[in-house]
Amino acid sequence: MKIEETRIPDIHSKNIDNSKLHLSNKIIENVQLLFNEEFLSRVKNIKNIKKEVEDKKIKVSKVKKELIELMNNYKRKKKMSNILSRVNELLNLDLVLKDNSIKNEIVVLLKVMDSASNVKLDSYLSETIKIIGKRFAKIN
Repeated sequence: MKIEETRIPDIHSKNIDNSKLHLSNKIIENVQLLFNEEFLSRVKNIKNIKKEVEDKKIKVSKVKKELIELMNNYKRKKKMSNILSRVNELLNLDLVLKDNSIKNEIVVLLKVMDSASNVKLDSYLSETIKIIGKRFAKIN
C-alpha cells in the first residue's frame, strides 16, 4: 500500500492537540472492545488449560500409585512363586518326607509367607535355596 502525502489537512488547524486527542479516543473506543473480548477469551482459555493440566497431574499421580502397587504385588507374587517351586522340588525328591525338621521348616515357611514383607520373602527364598543345596550336597 502506498501512502501519498497531500496538502489536505485531516484535522482542523485551530486546535490540533484537541483534534489529536479526539481522534485517538475514537480509535481506542473502537479497538478496545475487540481487545477486551479477545483478552477475556484468552484468559478464560488459559484458566481452562491450567485446570485441565492440574486434573491430568492428579490423574497421572493416581495411576502412578496404582502401577507401583501392581509392580510391588507382581514382585511379591513372583518371589512367592519361586519359593513354592523350590518347596515343590523338595517334595518331588521325597527328601522332605525323610527328615521331619525340614518338613517342619517348610510348614512354618508356608504359614508365614503370606504375611511376610518383601525383605523376608527374599530371605526365605535364599533359605530354601540353601536347604536344597545342602540336600543335593548330601546326595552327591
